Amino acid sequence: MYRQAIENLKQWKDSPHRKPLLVTGIRQCGKTYLLKKFGEEYFDDVAYFYFEGNNRLASIFATDFDAIRILDELSIINHKKIIPGKTLMIFDEIQACPEALISLKYFFETLPKQYIVCAGSLLGVALKRNNISFPVGKVDRLKMYPMSFKEFLIANGHKALLDGLLKYKPDEPLPELYTTTLTKELKHYYLIGGLPEVVARWIETHDFSAVEALQDNLLEDYASDFSKYAPNIDVPKINWIWDSVPIQLARENNKFFFSHVKQGKRSKDLEDALEWIVNAGLVNKLDLVSVPELPPGL
Repeated sequence: MYRQAIENLKQWKDSPHRKPLLVTGIRQCGKTYLLKKFGEEYFDDVAYFYFEGNNRLASIFATDFDAIRILDELSIINHKKIIPGKTLMIFDEIQACPEALISLKYFFETLPKQYIVCAGSLLGVALKRNNISFPVGKVDRLKMYPMSFKEFLIANGHKALLDGLLKYKPDEPLPELYTTTLTKELKHYYLIGGLPEVVARWIETHDFSAVEALQDNLLEDYASDFSKYAPNIDVPKINWIWDSVPIQLARENNKFFFSHVKQGKRSKDLEDALEWIVNAGLVNKLDLVSVPELPPGL
């Protein structure tokens, strides 16, 4: 399925000021699929490395940060020589190996021709939990999100409709030819969302029950990360907030109140748990501004 982020990746590839690229985003938003597709279409070869639970791979980075040695040993695991300037090297779930993240600085300084893209989910959580030294100024960054409505329309076979919209100015009324289909698909988008696997299931089945079952499974997967990655003391509070956010935002005022999460709990009891979910990328926190001007005054 088409993702707009492929254009960002192409620009990164052609940039004379390119650095190792760190692609972040929630689990299942399409990072790995897009990076592999990018490698297959725009590079002579792709070397893919998955770090989560791979101690053998992590051990390569444990000795030192000699980029040339690391590249040689990665070539052994890859069963094929990695050639700077020709091979795209993908580090997936890089947050599972803090040393690999640190090594990006040395790759940038020693082997600037080597194309490296890294995917990380829960990276903000991992950085804080493990006190990881981030290679500031030595990496480029790209944040991915679930599919936009435009990407959803293209995936559902409506690219011609989108092309036709370009003939109209933003403030110009659209004929019924467009509004009927757009209204129907927008309602579908509200129900299905933008996670690529869920969108693919909808395209395959057009069955809301099948889509809902998959959504429930994915939500359970997100919740399972709480006990896996969060401090034990915060897990119950994170679950309370996770369950409360959609209920509160569905109300008329669209606001979130700590006092509505759990009876007797206040902001000072729950702020750390909310911050964990924000760092995980699972919710976006928007601060209420008193005056709509720059810089914003909170």
